[in-house]
Amino acid sequence: MLPRPLTTTLAAALVWTAAAPSVAQEADEVSSVSLIAEQDTVRPGQTLLLGLHFELEDGWHIYWDGFNDTGFPPMVEWSLPEGVSVGPMLWPAPERYISPGNILDHVYEGRPTILVPITVDPSVPAGETLEIRGEVEWLVCNDICLPGFGPISIDLQVAAGQAGTPAQLAPDSRIGRAAASLPQPVRSLEQVEGLSLRWSDDVIAVQVDGAESLAFFPAQDSVSLVSVIGDASSEGETMTLRIGDGDSGGNLRGVLQVERAAGMRWYLIDYAVDGLQPPKQTEAISRVRDRVERSPS
Repeated sequence: MLPRPLTTTLAAALVWTAAAPSVAQEADEVSSVSLIAEQDTVRPGQTLLLGLHFELEDGWHIYWDGFNDTGFPPMVEWSLPEGVSVGPMLWPAPERYISPGNILDHVYEGRPTILVPITVDPSVPAGETLEIRGEVEWLVCNDICLPGFGPISIDLQVAAGQAGTPAQLAPDSRIGRAAASLPQPVRSLEQVEGLSLRWSDDVIAVQVDGAESLAFFPAQDSVSLVSVIGDASSEGETMTLRIGDGDSGGNLRGVLQVERAAGMRWYLIDYAVDGLQPPKQTEAISRVRDRVERSPS
């Protein structure tokens, strides 16, 4: 059932860690984090993309900001210069990860980048050096879980002139790859070819014509599901999600993963009994996605 308080997932992760074989290992031996930027200069009035970039050893993972049975997502305490504000982090689509005992998490492996929009006030003068600082807390897991803590920083130079139209993001850059992996916010069924959603009593039927498989990754504030691990993944065009007892008044929120012969696509869904709602951060995500060349949905 979801959502789960952070204290609950942290306690579960610590229990899992304590039950694992004791090893003298630290998080920074299997994971590292750095702060990167789409470019090293910024203009007054511009919104720029930073990236919380992780390097993970093979077999290790960190956590998405959604439903997890054990871990918690990376968190940052920012220290920003005057005239700089930071927006909510933008999360690429994760993967389902099932551990022994039917423990389900949604995770990132390899070299994930979580996007962070920052905005520079128009009053910030050219020639300034903006020192962006932060303290990161994360959990990295394999057979055991290790808590990680560390500083991040990057300096940006303020260039002369006002902000113009944002440049296209290089699709082979770390920032570009993360932007291309952001789920597409769905405002209407027509946005996704062959998509239909039907809410009947305590069951939500999801169908995508031509899909080879479907999966749903619930957000933390989604309506609770009877079995995320059992219901929220299926082969073929249809998936049936059962709503938890007494929880039919909420919204189904999260990421819908659709696999077709042409490849995988991810969609951000906020669905209520009376229809689709604009998902959270729709405008911010759409602006970033529009800067990356993508094939049709």
